[in-house]
Amino acid sequence: VPDDRRMIQRVADCRYKGQGYELRVSVPGGKVTDETISTIISNFHEAHEKEFGKAFIENDIEIVNIRAIGIGKIPDLKWPKIEKGGEDPSCAYKYEKDVIFEVDGQPKALRTKVYEHSPLKSGNVLVGPTIVEQMDSTLVINPGHEATVDDFDNIMIRL
Repeated sequence: VPDDRRMIQRVADCRYKGQGYELRVSVPGGKVTDETISTIISNFHEAHEKEFGKAFIENDIEIVNIRAIGIGKIPDLKWPKIEKGGEDPSCAYKYEKDVIFEVDGQPKALRTKVYEHSPLKSGNVLVGPTIVEQMDSTLVINPGHEATVDDFDNIMIRL
């Protein structure tokens, strides 16, 4: 990770002497000095009061662990956009078949178009009843519903 995208975070797990649990607090960077220890103690009292409503300033504090956490910052992700198309999804059409849907509380066989997901384009509109297939899932768009493919290949169903 290049220097300009590196960050080292130091933390300490602290507790009041005799406690069975710790709170994690930040530790300032740089050389560990008496001032660093004072800051850790102050950070712990503040964290304890925030978490439990009380700080016991007169009690001794134990530092159980000190950790250095290396963080590599990554660039913002840019989601890939798919090719734009019109409303017509025929580029992804596979076939039609009868599928049973509930219509007015009763099962009814309706002629249903089946599409392959991967060829769909941004802006394509799918009117139910429709099925969209892909390797890992199948999407059913019920009768009376409509779906639109967005710029990022999500299929947004309007009820």
